[in-house]
Amino acid sequence: MKLDASLEWFERADENDNYWYYGLAEYVGLSSLLAIMAFLPVALKPVSGGSGIAEAKATLNGIIIPNCTALSTAFCKAISVVCSVAASLPAGLEGPMIFMGLAVGEK
Repeated sequence: MKLDASLEWFERADENDNYWYYGLAEYVGLSSLLAIMAFLPVALKPVSGGSGIAEAKATLNGIIIPNCTALSTAFCKAISVVCSVAASLPAGLEGPMIFMGLAVGEK
């Protein structure tokens, strides 16, 4: 949806009109907004940052990390991953899925 909305401005651009600036500004603006929205849950629950595989291994080995397997942490990680993928940031989906599965399975 983000790319389609920006491409409309690129298609309107002629040789004399500079509508492509609007398309570029819209794409960069929406990506920046989504990146900020991906950061906010991680700021709320810092344990939800990163892939989550290291935390899952540590928890399975018996190391207690405070609030690591809380459902609120898994929810923050889910929101963060969705927003980061929508912002076209490089984010793997395997690690967060393992971490969220660990949090749900722990409860």
